[in-house]
Amino acid sequence: MMGNARRGTAATLAALALLATTACSSSTPEAEGPQERTLEILTWTYEGVSQEWWETINAQFEKEHPGVKIVMEQSESSAIIKDFVTQATAGQTAAVVHIPAPLLTTLPWAEAGFLVPLTDWMEETGIADDLAADQVAMNWEGETYGLVFAYNARMLYVNAGALEDNGVAVPTTPEELLAAATALDGWNGGDGYGFTTGDEDSLNFVNETLTFVAGMGGEYVKDGEWNWTDPTVVEAIDLFATLGREHSPRGTSINDKYMAFETGNTAMMVDWTFRFEAAVRSATPEVSDQITLAVPPFPRTPIHISQGFGVSSAVDEETQELAKDFLELALSEESQRLYASIEPVVPANLAARAVIGEEEATRPILEALQRDTHMIVPAEYIGIRLNFAEFQSILNGVIRQLLQGEGDAASAMADLQSRLEVSGLHPMEP
Repeated sequence: MMGNARRGTAATLAALALLATTACSSSTPEAEGPQERTLEILTWTYEGVSQEWWETINAQFEKEHPGVKIVMEQSESSAIIKDFVTQATAGQTAAVVHIPAPLLTTLPWAEAGFLVPLTDWMEETGIADDLAADQVAMNWEGETYGLVFAYNARMLYVNAGALEDNGVAVPTTPEELLAAATALDGWNGGDGYGFTTGDEDSLNFVNETLTFVAGMGGEYVKDGEWNWTDPTVVEAIDLFATLGREHSPRGTSINDKYMAFETGNTAMMVDWTFRFEAAVRSATPEVSDQITLAVPPFPRTPIHISQGFGVSSAVDEETQELAKDFLELALSEESQRLYASIEPVVPANLAARAVIGEEEATRPILEALQRDTHMIVPAEYIGIRLNFAEFQSILNGVIRQLLQGEGDAASAMADLQSRLEVSGLHPMEP
């Protein structure tokens, strides 16, 4: 199976290289006797595909810091935000905070005083010099409260066998995507769909919607104001709605979407890079070997900041310094190469991104990054980021009605624009 084979080669080699680097560069003797201090880390990724990375990095950190023992605190992806806020409010948190969806979480956590400002430390270490420029997403009121760890790009997932058997080429434009979905309807003995998308009131559905807008060059905010009625935005929403209404299973959750693709009920979907390994592992045997990634069929590649790291303000200063040392290790080129070889995310460390192109299965991700990219929710949209729950509710309500066949895209976007303006929610202001 393609995914497991890739992990078995690239990940192992990367881990060995990382440990070799440690052995050569570290001059600190290995710790002996009982551990004297602990460094607690809160994450949602320890138990799963990423465990190999954690174990390798933790071992390296403990080797370089005699007398320190890393203690992992595993949370569920659906609960980690609540878990951290609850702990931080009580003044008792892990020292290192693995930040999910940094664009949505970092600002309120910084404003609440839960995170340590890292600005001076970053200037002293020069750590940001090797990282992508989007560290601004972690800024609040003149300070930086975290480091971007990884990005995700939206890619076209293809059942290559389905397309080949039906004489359909992998689409490279929005028009070709619609044509391919139309041609593939009914492909699997009459029951298959050409495309699949989730339809639920969630962050996932926001991502589905904004993928098409960002990918097709639409600007839903322009000159600091809402811009949903722009013809390019309307065109993107119309394509998304058409695919969802006419060429996808109806009323699907995100998990239903994945199941439909991984069992061969649908031939294509658009989703994040990180999902690739899980899709290959979860797919039925006849589908798993057919799953391939393709550059998204849009003029731009939609991207999103998926993970970050921060330091909790609830721990003492000595532990905060240890936490900063861990962040420096986690963002190093060797560490980032290892992570991306295990789970196909886009590393924040620019030099580490080359690892994505070293395997045929993930090479399209690197190709997608080498053209015009666009953040689904840009960092400067402070109003959306701080009031995301309200934004999500209004956006999803309008788009889901459209997918259910109520009205046309132009009318829906006029309605969405009106609702956002009446709500008082401004895209650029808190």
